[in-house]
Amino acid sequence: MSYAVERDAILILEVFEKDSKKTPKQVKEVCRKRVREYRRLVREEK
Repeated sequence: MSYAVERDAILILEVFEKDSKKTPKQVKEVCRKRVREYRRLVREEK
């Protein structure tokens, strides 16, 4: 599971089965995109 802790929320970004110790590059990219989108939406609400 990949997550991020923000000031006002804990974001569950992706749940996946790990086959190795390394997180796949594609999963990292998707998670970064989701965090950026969350932060953009939070800024728009202000």
